[in-house]
Amino acid sequence: MGVRDQRRAETTAAILEVARQHVASDGAAQLSLRAVARDLDLAVSALYRYYPSRDDLLTTLITEAYDDCADCVQEAMTGPRVRGPRAAWTAAARAYRTWAQENPSRFMLILGTPVPGYVAPEDPTVTAGTRIPRLLTALLVDADIPRRRVPRSTRSQLARLVEILQVDVSPDALAAGMTAWDAVHGHVMFELSGQFGPLTGDDGLFDEVVRSQADRLGL
Repeated sequence: MGVRDQRRAETTAAILEVARQHVASDGAAQLSLRAVARDLDLAVSALYRYYPSRDDLLTTLITEAYDDCADCVQEAMTGPRVRGPRAAWTAAARAYRTWAQENPSRFMLILGTPVPGYVAPEDPTVTAGTRIPRLLTALLVDADIPRRRVPRSTRSQLARLVEILQVDVSPDALAAGMTAWDAVHGHVMFELSGQFGPLTGDDGLFDEVVRSQADRLGL
């Protein structure tokens, strides 16, 4: 890497770090290129050469957060001590929760309330955002999932999602997997918002959710 490229990479990293700090302190809706430039002692016009608009910067932050979370989950699922789909499911759920606890503002950026006025472009956010669903759905390839009672229109949409995720599972298996992960994700969201009171952060309660959903999936 040449000196020019290295400087650009360093400046890009600094911009993203300051932007993450702003999202954590003020919320994504208040993210401002002018404020980021001010903190970096850069002219706004210089910052535009890296990110032409606030939405471009948000897209990078969102994609980066999706990928970081997915990297964490994937690493946990493929660890040397993980044996079989049930262990992989458990490892994925725990890694997902840990990442959320360690990165609450980034977690809420990608999975919380949408940023007003921001429309995420399909590329690259969809690719990054579907990494975890693809990893989890792959665990259901050999699972014995009974037929679900869902309307025909829902089944059609599930079939389309199977194609998007590019996994060899039935619409019924996808429906089962989605609703099981809903329970895990919902628990994490409740914890982040403190809705469980003294049970917030309780590992035993979370593990019960993960076990019960694994049983439901036949893992």
